[in-house]
Amino acid sequence: MTVGADTEPAAPPPGTVVTEAAVDAVDADDARSVVRRSYDQYHRRLEAGDHARHARFMNFGYLTVPGVADRNELPIPRLLPNAEGARLVGEIIGPVVLDGQAVIDVGCGRGGALWLATREPAPRVAFGFDLSAAGARAAEQTLHDRPHATAGVADAEALPVATSSIDVVLNVESSLHYPHLERFYAEVARVLRTDGTFCYGDLFHIAAGDAYAVALQACGLTIEVERDVTENVLAARRARGERQRRALDGSDAARSAGPGTDADAARFVAEPGTPFFDAMADGTLAYRLIQARRTGAPAAAPAADRRLRAAATLARALTGEFDGAS
Repeated sequence: MTVGADTEPAAPPPGTVVTEAAVDAVDADDARSVVRRSYDQYHRRLEAGDHARHARFMNFGYLTVPGVADRNELPIPRLLPNAEGARLVGEIIGPVVLDGQAVIDVGCGRGGALWLATREPAPRVAFGFDLSAAGARAAEQTLHDRPHATAGVADAEALPVATSSIDVVLNVESSLHYPHLERFYAEVARVLRTDGTFCYGDLFHIAAGDAYAVALQACGLTIEVERDVTENVLAARRARGERQRRALDGSDAARSAGPGTDADAARFVAEPGTPFFDAMADGTLAYRLIQARRTGAPAAAPAADRRLRAAATLARALTGEFDGAS
């Protein structure tokens, strides 16, 4: 399926010589395979347990803390399970208008962001894309009663979306897994219409400095809002991390769904005391929310910045993977 066009872009031919770029491509394919396997395993474990129907949101969540202004304008349903996950989506979108717009969510997980965004007032059309087929299936189920919304499998660095066809691109806590972040930013700029908005929330490696902003600007995306909500996310992890870990790995059925341990589940949801939580708490990582507008002509991805590649490597190490996941 190609959004906004009749044909999918052709895949590039495989490399034929052993160059640094060819080696990098192999490394990237391996990284994608690991992420795909890990998230497929995550969804299988969740589906085998007792909480899958409530698990729309996979993000770390957001809670109000003193000194940080909230910007969510989306109505959060009363008594919604994992409401802090919905709150984070609302904070990422902020005042951006979705009504009547064409919206895509890249790295849509179980479809929670689009489920929330397609309530009234609703986008004209909405598509979710995820590298994990199990995730895309879960998102389709989450969106089953939204006729203008659907989900499918796609690589964030090669979106099956027509150029200049989208008003709003969402990306919630997904890009840290991408092997070539610059290529994703270039894809965002390509699919957005002029003045379209990129609503973006993720963990940023502090040591990478301005590499993220430089790459966004090089692709034709101008940052208009940037917020550090690390303390809000840490508050959500303290309040909900243990409960989410139990939902993921707290039943015999979930454990029998495949390999992995209780510690894997704790690390995956960034429960206090795990590597991701500690990296946010000690300042190695910051959780930032960005709204960027496509103000320039879409450009090819800039040359790889080793600071961003190092950040992706760190994220993979901190996340951990289910041992032997398949």
